[in-house]
Amino acid sequence: MIDTLVVMPVYNAENTILDAIKSIKNQKYKKFKLVCCDDNSEDKTLEQLINCREIFDFKILKNKKNIGTGLTISKTIEIESSFFEYKYITWVSADNILNENFLQKHIEKISSGYAITYSGWRSFDLNSNYSVFYPDENLESLKVSYKLGPSFLFTKNLYDKAGPFNKLPGEDFYFAVKCAINDAKFGFIKDNLVDYRVHNNSVSGRIRSGKIKELATDSALMEAIKINKKNGNLSYQ
Repeated sequence: MIDTLVVMPVYNAENTILDAIKSIKNQKYKKFKLVCCDDNSEDKTLEQLINCREIFDFKILKNKKNIGTGLTISKTIEIESSFFEYKYITWVSADNILNENFLQKHIEKISSGYAITYSGWRSFDLNSNYSVFYPDENLESLKVSYKLGPSFLFTKNLYDKAGPFNKLPGEDFYFAVKCAINDAKFGFIKDNLVDYRVHNNSVSGRIRSGKIKELATDSALMEAIKINKKNGNLSYQ
């Protein structure tokens, strides 16, 4: 029985979408549904998505206009939740590659009593240069940074309390802050479960090139500081 919703917001990802879909198809954990939502792409992304259904059965939604990653994620969750009662939710980028154990590891961890789980990841560029990253396992430090990285999974109950996702870049950062407001129990997985692709059109790439500023991250950090000053001890375990 399906218990997990995997959301993939997609925008201008014609060159990376196939690798991303294949990595989801190859998950060892099979009790999930993938829903991709095209955010009114300007390239051949939608055509590529349709072609991908020849190798893997998943659902495709399409926005009539571009609304951004965060709003696309929330829209997809709301639509799918009206059809089916999911227990767990994650969202993955259309340019990243999931380890085949991604869902299995996260669900094993979250099933032991956590509301949200997160893990390490690897970044790689066009020249296949890899760098390994781990979020701060010290949850006292995480309260200040809220930088979970691209590998996480959360319960539907937590989303109902902490959602929806924010419109600005850094939507995962804002969501982590709102999880903290709701005293969510965070669980850390000591594995690298996502290969994060760095390129000119990614959020990281656009920040480095100056196309967008880290305003969302800065705003979320300020919000996190306010939360800690107000609440003092959040119930992280």
